[in-house]
Amino acid sequence: MFLDNKIFGVGVKNFRNFCNKEKYEESSLSCSTHPHNTYIQILSETGLVGFIFLMLIVIYFLKFIFKHLLLRFKGKSFFSDFEICILSGIAIYLWPFIPSGNVFNNWLNIIMVLNLPFLIWSRKISKT
Repeated sequence: MFLDNKIFGVGVKNFRNFCNKEKYEESSLSCSTHPHNTYIQILSETGLVGFIFLMLIVIYFLKFIFKHLLLRFKGKSFFSDFEICILSGIAIYLWPFIPSGNVFNNWLNIIMVLNLPFLIWSRKISKT
């Protein structure tokens, strides 16, 4: 699906509509509601535009994680233990090599997005 719609994808929550097409059928059991991988789902449903947005977010977090690691070698820290736990939850959700649920499902988004306000709050507290 991604190869046929590289720029914008097939549309959010449209994987299940397009997988029924004969062109994408591998077997009678191959069609699902989503591809069971976060990155493949983003690529197939939102194309390169959505994938670049996701990659920018991942790179943004990685920049701070590497900064923290470099400071740890000097005996300092950039993140508190609480923030490390929150970032670990985000990393587990975005880990690319495991099967995942539907990215555009409500409860999975709640699990992911619920970490962000706590991280923002904790960063704001640590600056003051």
